[in-house]
Amino acid sequence: MFEHNKNKEAEKESMPEIKANSDAVFHTMRDDLKAMGGKITLDEKKDNAGAEEMEAKKTREENKRVSPFSGNVLKKPSDAAASSSPVPLRNNHAGKSPMKSRVSIKKRSVIPKFVISAVIILIIASVALGSYILWKTRNSGKIEPKPPEEVSIEKPQPTETPIEKYSSENPNYLSIDTESATSESISQLLKQTASEIKESENGKLFEFVATDANNNPLSFSIFSYLFKISLSPEILDSLEENFSLYFYRDNENVRLGAAVDIQDTEAISSEISKEENALVSELQPLFLSNPFSEIGESFNTGQYKDFQIRYINLNEDNTLSVDYSIAGDKLIIGTSKDTARAIIDKMQQSNAAADTENTSAEDTDIEL
Repeated sequence: MFEHNKNKEAEKESMPEIKANSDAVFHTMRDDLKAMGGKITLDEKKDNAGAEEMEAKKTREENKRVSPFSGNVLKKPSDAAASSSPVPLRNNHAGKSPMKSRVSIKKRSVIPKFVISAVIILIIASVALGSYILWKTRNSGKIEPKPPEEVSIEKPQPTETPIEKYSSENPNYLSIDTESATSESISQLLKQTASEIKESENGKLFEFVATDANNNPLSFSIFSYLFKISLSPEILDSLEENFSLYFYRDNENVRLGAAVDIQDTEAISSEISKEENALVSELQPLFLSNPFSEIGESFNTGQYKDFQIRYINLNEDNTLSVDYSIAGDKLIIGTSKDTARAIIDKMQQSNAAADTENTSAEDTDIEL
């Protein structure tokens, strides 16, 4: 402890005595500038005076710190010398302190970095925004292909040919109970058959063979009697018992006809000509209750293929008539023009088919 006090006393003795209120003149930076030959303006003189006053005040404060009883820590001689030595100015004309220069230099170095960072961020943001806009534009301009719609192709429905109850190629059978049958019951049976044939194609001809309850063919004389076809005995005597009834689809109507085998061609031709005036009333059941009125006063003559046809129309539309013809060994009767002609065509086809079969049979016999 005593050594410490001795050291302090030695330091105190070595330090130069400075009076607190001395008027000592201090050497300042201004003096250096003046010594360099520069001129000091009035403002500079004021600044020098202020600086000298500040230096003096600082010196007085440092002198107060020398006393060990003041509570202040004594500075080292090197520190005191450093603080008392003048600091030269770097710029003679700027009139600014070195601290301000360093601040300005620092500001100049910070500003370019900030500007560069801002420019880089702006460029990145612009590129990102442009890429987004380009992507959005391309996607909005694209038309996404729609999945192909399933087009339901309706397959053409096969036209179902209605199954016909009756055959137009082969003879059909019409069963009549001869013991109980009347003209009305036979007429009703024929009308029902006609309504069923009306559902078939137009222009078709259907052949029927009348049979009894035992499925035996009826003779034309018995059928005429039951159905009240009142032909004269002379005509019936000139005809055979074999006959067929025909139903023909004549547009919207179904007409009835008959083909009867002829026994005597000259007799039937003579007798039927004599009965033409009564022939319409005698064949009236074949009209199937269709209303009629005799348009002409007598029969007219027509020609179809190689056959002569005698006819009389029974309505203004010429859809109901009595047409008859002697075609080979058949007496053809029809209740319309087309019905009689369709029966003639059918007879020719049957005859042609029969001739072909006979020829084939003869050729077979010759070979044997």
